[in-house]
Amino acid sequence: MTAVPDHGRKVIAAVDAEAKALGVRVGMTVTKARAFAPELQVVDADPEGDLQGLRDLALWAGRRYSPFVSPDAPDGIWLDITGCAGLFGTEKALLKDLHRRVAASGLALQIAVADTAGCAHAVARHVPAGRPVTIEPGGHRTAISILPISALRLPGREVEGLRKLGFERIEQLIGAPRGPLAKRFAQTTPLVVFDLDQSRIDPIVALGAKAADSVADLAEKTDLVFVSLPSSETVKEVVLGDGGLSSKLSKGSLIVDMTTGDPNMTREIAKSLLQKKIEFIDAPVSGGPRGAQEGNIAIMVGGSLEQYNRISPILRKISTNVIYSGELGSGHAIKAGNNLLNLICRLATFEVVSLLVKDGVDPETAVNTIQKSSGRNYATEITLPDNILSGKMNQGFTTSLMYKDSNVALNLASLHDLEMPLGTLASALLSEIGNDFGWQADLSTIALSYEAGTGARIRPKDRSK
Repeated sequence: MTAVPDHGRKVIAAVDAEAKALGVRVGMTVTKARAFAPELQVVDADPEGDLQGLRDLALWAGRRYSPFVSPDAPDGIWLDITGCAGLFGTEKALLKDLHRRVAASGLALQIAVADTAGCAHAVARHVPAGRPVTIEPGGHRTAISILPISALRLPGREVEGLRKLGFERIEQLIGAPRGPLAKRFAQTTPLVVFDLDQSRIDPIVALGAKAADSVADLAEKTDLVFVSLPSSETVKEVVLGDGGLSSKLSKGSLIVDMTTGDPNMTREIAKSLLQKKIEFIDAPVSGGPRGAQEGNIAIMVGGSLEQYNRISPILRKISTNVIYSGELGSGHAIKAGNNLLNLICRLATFEVVSLLVKDGVDPETAVNTIQKSSGRNYATEITLPDNILSGKMNQGFTTSLMYKDSNVALNLASLHDLEMPLGTLASALLSEIGNDFGWQADLSTIALSYEAGTGARIRPKDRSK
């Protein structure tokens, strides 16, 4: 068995079949485990080595089964096998080959396939079938309903809190009213919130959270702080400025920066906090309001592996897509690059859709067809259907924020002496749109700029003017 340090004690991180038969479980202290098995042999865990092993396994799986793969520390990998089964004839044949080859290497494994990542994760770890398990599309609710609430990947103390409230299986949570459950959950997990705009936190306070009077007051009441602000400059002021978080946070506290920030400034802030023994990591998000509502928004974590393992159980309450990006600043680097690519694709998509509309193609037909073709992207999947073709014209993201994000990526490229002709052009075009329509205008105004420039109307005439 292996063990990891945990607040001055050692906790079991992995067990073999013999130890499990004796009652030893992951998460148990070594002292308690030795009460079950006095002759227990324990070695220190090697998280870095384990992660490297997962990465190696993911690279191998990516070459053979699917290019869409990532490690899921500490004990799994994610594989998106959509459209890949044809390489083996059937999906069943692909899974059989994967199971056979990994088992032949001496590793114990369990494979689960489902239409949601959360369902696959839960079934793989809580349904030891000894063979690949496939959950048919639409069957995830039934599949997970009988599983214990620990299958939801909640932090241990929150699982314990829910058990004290009488929740043992997921089906009990599914049937519970959302409002009362959220209030109960807030009561079992102390939550302190602060925002300059009180209206933003009122709904959370109504569910049981406590409102802080200031940033400093917030820091005095917690040792884990999440910040999401317009820029890294603002983060620096809130964290390091007079009366900022660092003035009141205790040693060992952790700040999680979910801002779309500058990776270099992120590293500078972390360096300053080291003097006070306060930890700082980056964890920006991507996926828009839909991703946030559906719980599959991408969260990119930059920091040490130890920090990632500390925070990932909490982040998985927000989303099933929590990704370890690498060292500090890597999350912010990926997010900036992602947003620049999003901008390039968005502009290119509106340009092409305008062309098709000008030639007489219905805008909805154009978008739906591209979405089913090789030109599909976030703009055809989300932006146009949800915000433009619907007539809402409200993405909830300003032109100025996208301009800031794109320039974070371009500044990073400049530091590495890289030319970014497409990115530079996209940023310049967005600058013109901001000057024409206002920098605080919703990013959906890109559609207005193309309508004005081409005369091709993309929005529905009966819903917007």
